[in-house]
Amino acid sequence: MTTRILRTNVPAGRVSRRSALLVAAVGLFMASLAVPALALECEVGQRAFTHAGGETCIPEDPQRIVSLHDQSVTLTLLEVGAPVVGSHGRVDEEGARFAFPQGIGATYAKTQGWDGILNVYAGYGGLTKVLQDLGFERVPFAQEMVERGVAWGEEVSAEVLPELQADYIFDTYTIAYGDTLASPAERMAEVLPSWCDLLMACSEGRYIVVAREYATGFSFAQLNMVIQLIVTHAARSLAQPGA
Repeated sequence: MTTRILRTNVPAGRVSRRSALLVAAVGLFMASLAVPALALECEVGQRAFTHAGGETCIPEDPQRIVSLHDQSVTLTLLEVGAPVVGSHGRVDEEGARFAFPQGIGATYAKTQGWDGILNVYAGYGGLTKVLQDLGFERVPFAQEMVERGVAWGEEVSAEVLPELQADYIFDTYTIAYGDTLASPAERMAEVLPSWCDLLMACSEGRYIVVAREYATGFSFAQLNMVIQLIVTHAARSLAQPGA
């Protein structure tokens, strides 16, 4: 068997030069990957903001923000108190704008019975904030408490009950105390056995009880839960015959 050595017509020197050039090119490419990109230089009063598309210069202290998406951007900005002046939004079939379900014009009272004593609340943490954002309004009795500087609640006589006529009555129970959904109504009955017949919101099924652990709203997750609870209960009561 004869072994043949294949030869090329390319001079050895040229092969060496090509190899050297290839090695140099690869080296430069790898070196470029190791060198970090230069930081974006922004004008005075602006700062670099890193996002999925790279970096952009934005104002250090924005005074007016326009959001390009309502759910993924606008809601978060509003939660942190950003100065949003415009936003992408949505409209229904009639062209009306909407974001959250609205209860504009609906009145409410926050009550609680305790040891036979009626408590009426001017404010109740996150519950009050959510109700305001949804467009609910306090009954005049509770609003007068606010104007007197009452931030939480007051013990009042059962004779006040007629002044608490509202579209919705809200009450709370405490899971940590072993309460059940029936506990708030039972405590109100200790104040006045006929209280539910007296208040139309209760007799017509618009008495809504919320767990105190959620109603206080110490986190965004709790506030979101309160929104869902209120909207769900309100929608259910409106769907009842005769509502």
